[in-house]
Amino acid sequence: MKNYIIFKFTFTMLMLGLIAASCSKKEDVSPIQIPAAGTGDFSSGTTLYAGNCNAVASSSCSGGTDIVINDKQNKDNYLVIFNIPSNTSGSFTINNAWTSNACGTYVGIMQGGSFLASTKGTLTKTGERSFTLTISANASPSASTLTEITAKGSYL
Repeated sequence: MKNYIIFKFTFTMLMLGLIAASCSKKEDVSPIQIPAAGTGDFSSGTTLYAGNCNAVASSSCSGGTDIVINDKQNKDNYLVIFNIPSNTSGSFTINNAWTSNACGTYVGIMQGGSFLASTKGTLTKTGERSFTLTISANASPSASTLTEITAKGSYL
């Protein structure tokens, strides 16, 4: 239960930080201040969410990198890969987010107002800053219903 609370808190703080960082007054915005973004998508069943794919400093592990895919149609749909491996290629295990240590690689998803977290999966680095992902996720540590999620993206 402690890991569940820590995970939910970390995920929430990351999202609040991303939202706060993206807010500014109109007169403060210039092309120089807007970070470049890659593209990515994730899907659950037949529903596809596509939009920007950004790398941000890890919210849970010092020196790590988190990846965020935001759906361009609905800002409330997003996927976060916590602590993506820095390797330029290879396949990596996605950990159970409910029990993972802070520096493990795990995934959190907000989809249609519902929160899901990885229980298992595989991430494949297809280049220095690109990946594919297949995971099983559920809504709580004790939930027996699993949702299959796939994702791919490239980030700058």
